[in-house]
Amino acid sequence: MTYTETHKLLVCLDCAFLLANGEMGGEATEEETATHVAMMDSNWPAPWELCSGDSENDHDFSWSSCDACGSNLGGSRHEAWAMLPAIGAV
Repeated sequence: MTYTETHKLLVCLDCAFLLANGEMGGEATEEETATHVAMMDSNWPAPWELCSGDSENDHDFSWSSCDACGSNLGGSRHEAWAMLPAIGAV
């Protein structure tokens, strides 16, 4: 697939779990997961695609907001990527 834009992101642990595993982990309910996915989708609407990055570039603690969901809670930040596919790309 060809991408016209890519952005390196630093995302919260919940977003990192969602991108890697399709679920938030822990004891998150389906409703909590759906709400979190909606926050990510509002910041990166289709056709943007988000994917996990390299764990070597993770940060142990940060007060910066999550680049995927926008959460302002402090915590670890994990590398991820936002990619915009080229029109007609396969």
